[in-house]
Amino acid sequence: MSELEELLNQIEELRLNMYTLYEKNKILTDHKMVVASQLLDVALNKYDVFMSIYKAGV
Repeated sequence: MSELEELLNQIEELRLNMYTLYEKNKILTDHKMVVASQLLDVALNKYDVFMSIYKAGV
């Protein structure tokens, strides 16, 4: 599996985790929800960097 595929799988897993947490609590400020959001944000930032490098042809 390529690095990009792994990152996309991680993003999908984190997104589903956030959705599940929201469905259970319906509270966006819950500590677990905030942590899940931060982890997803980190993964999305990695994806953005990956895409920037790919588009630059580096």
